[in-house]
Amino acid sequence: MKSLFKYIIIVFVLCFGFKTQAQNSIEEFKYKKSNLSSKESQELDFLINGGEGYMFITKDKQVISFPGKDGIIRLDINSSNDFTELTKGFTANMTSVIAINIQWDGNEEIVLEEQFLQKISDLKYIYIRSYTDLSKDLIQQKFYKLLEQLNKHKNVIVLYETMEQPS
Repeated sequence: MKSLFKYIIIVFVLCFGFKTQAQNSIEEFKYKKSNLSSKESQELDFLINGGEGYMFITKDKQVISFPGKDGIIRLDINSSNDFTELTKGFTANMTSVIAINIQWDGNEEIVLEEQFLQKISDLKYIYIRSYTDLSKDLIQQKFYKLLEQLNKHKNVIVLYETMEQPS
């Protein structure tokens, strides 16, 4: 009887343990920063919002890059199509990319090509910002396919932030 009880517990631990390991963290940006040291918070803010080493797509689909000492560490996108353009313009090794910034229009479902995700093996953050009121539930609903893709890429943290409407 004790053996049966042990086996049942082991099965529960294995089933639920693997399920939680496969999920990536989804956190509000300001909450994530508040749980870091001052230095770590500044580094995250610099990575997401400023600094050098980033690439983006203009409205007329031109790739603009500002390489830093560590290469391109951040990609800024507005739509799924931007990934195609960025991969054409980004001929260097993509393993230096640590963060992807997505400025979401509140409508389009953003999906990454799997081969694109495989090229950015050091990815740590996907940061989603929008004028739409964001929450963890909304991210899970509207970015379902992206989150599903990220399950193969553990340890990627999805950060989100609602931007203030311009006046």
